[in-house]
Parts: sequence; C-alpha cells; structure tokens
Amino acid sequence: DNCLLKYQALLLEGPVL
Repeated sequence: DNCLLKYQALLLEGPVL
C-alpha cells in the first residue's frame, strides 16, 4: 500500500472534483 501515491492522487484529483 503506497500512502504517498494515494495522497498525491487526492491532491491532483481533489481540486478537479
């Protein structure tokens, strides 16, 4: 499980959503 990848995904997808 990569927490960093998940966190990065949230930062990148967060604003878009």
